[in-house]
Amino acid sequence: MRDIAGAIERYEKYKFDKMIYVVGDQQNLHLAQCFRILSLMEMPFADKLEHVNFGRIKGMSSRKGNVEFLEDILDTSKEAMLKQMQKNEAKTRGISDPDYTADQVGMTCVKIQDMQGKR
Repeated sequence: MRDIAGAIERYEKYKFDKMIYVVGDQQNLHLAQCFRILSLMEMPFADKLEHVNFGRIKGMSSRKGNVEFLEDILDTSKEAMLKQMQKNEAKTRGISDPDYTADQVGMTCVKIQDMQGKR
């Protein structure tokens, strides 16, 4: 009921062309039912709703408190890149800002890893 009211409220406030719900695949049925109810209610935006789902991340559960924050993941990747760079002192000396470079390379690695997996 809350999702239906929320969709109506967002449409009235923003008059969106499309609203995308990026929610885990555990909510497939729930969102399909909400979209169908809005369609049966003949809401003018019912055909503008889309659910982009994604699978669970192994070991992650916000309800159980087993989460990894992006900031922590990025900090870990930056530290790993900095250690790797420091193994070759000659090349590291040629980099004007090793800390910044390690941060950028670490973020790139996280992005690539994320994009390799299935949605």
